[in-house]
Amino acid sequence: MAAFNLFTLAIHTLVALAGGKDTTVTPEYGFSSWQNQMLHMECLHSRGFTGKGIVIADFDDGFNGIDTVGAYSHIFKSKRIKASWDFVFNRPLKYEATGSHGAHTFSVLAAHNPGLLVGTAYDASFLLAHTEDSHSETHREEEYWKQAVEWADSLGADIITSSLGYALFDSLQGDYTQRQLDGKTAIITKAADYAASKGMLVVVPAGNSGRQAWGKISFPGDADSALTVGAVDSLGKYVSFSGRGPTADGRVKPDVAAMGHLVYFLETDGRVSYGSGTSFSTPIIAGMAACLMQAHGKRNNTEIITAIRQSSDDYLYPNAFTGYGIPNACLADSLLARMDELADGTVQQKGHNALGFDWTFDPSSKTLTLLRAEGVPKPRISRIWVRDKREKNYFYKEKPRFKKGTVEVVLNNIPTGYLTFTLENKKGKRTFIGIWN
Repeated sequence: MAAFNLFTLAIHTLVALAGGKDTTVTPEYGFSSWQNQMLHMECLHSRGFTGKGIVIADFDDGFNGIDTVGAYSHIFKSKRIKASWDFVFNRPLKYEATGSHGAHTFSVLAAHNPGLLVGTAYDASFLLAHTEDSHSETHREEEYWKQAVEWADSLGADIITSSLGYALFDSLQGDYTQRQLDGKTAIITKAADYAASKGMLVVVPAGNSGRQAWGKISFPGDADSALTVGAVDSLGKYVSFSGRGPTADGRVKPDVAAMGHLVYFLETDGRVSYGSGTSFSTPIIAGMAACLMQAHGKRNNTEIITAIRQSSDDYLYPNAFTGYGIPNACLADSLLARMDELADGTVQQKGHNALGFDWTFDPSSKTLTLLRAEGVPKPRISRIWVRDKREKNYFYKEKPRFKKGTVEVVLNNIPTGYLTFTLENKKGKRTFIGIWN
């Protein structure tokens, strides 16, 4: 069984497939309207970015019934289950008598039944792996997960999504401790970072331990290179069962959050149900990542994650509950489009930011120039720093010295690629500038 009951805190089966009136649904999304629209998925879907051409590997406890449910017929008819394997029993995966958790979470990612329920990346291709033994909680399951990573990499996976997490185990197995939430200890955490190093975008849950003694995120949610997802309700508010950060070494986790409370999904027989857990918010975000990856094929996994983080509503003020906040697909798409332009050298690097500065960046001299905009009062910037695309390395961090409303920041030792400059004024207000070096 997955630690902290990562599936649901409560599931209520609806009486009918589409009965009753729901004034929040759209004709296309049906019951999944709000969980998709919270992320502004319509911004991508309406332009044909539905995950097509992206290979998503899904690791879970089984996928009972998905071969018989009409909402997945589009996948089977087009042969988009590229491969599947049961790592627990070391045999071809069966769509019965394994587990239903994977089937439930798969629906918010891959289902396509317009007017009833639509997943966030329904046109993607999939690799399905059974790695979770529902009858035990052992470190062996982490090893299955690790094997699945290598398998997925060999088959060309672009994204891994897995609604599984671990911390406490069966008797004599040996539990992890919160001090080990350091991104480099747990078997499954190291496997997640290995997957990212191979170019795969890894999406994992924060876990459902928020109301339990553990309280924190579970493993592999501490993985430095993984996108860890917490849960919010339909109003965008933190749900108290969602595992909290930060990591033991002080990093922001979870990274982002999506709807994980009373989420609509499909049962193994195709009925619509609703349930709660970061097991749902995780594949919802994975689908968003797939659509962005389709739209911006030249951007790598860390650049997609950077854009998702930066598009989130608490990006400038991350917290231990929802991290950088709820992502916005439209804004992430715009940020990635900017990266595309800068990488291609088709636009001059300049702009204006919310603190009242015009700015330019000259890659040849590594110089960022800030100029007080016309009519703006004398600037009061308390500090400025730059971070790399993984949001963790500070290359410059000091109070800028303005002369006649202008300051030049020269950075001789910054890496190539996408970087962000963050400015903060004396009142604590922040803004950021994205550049390509």
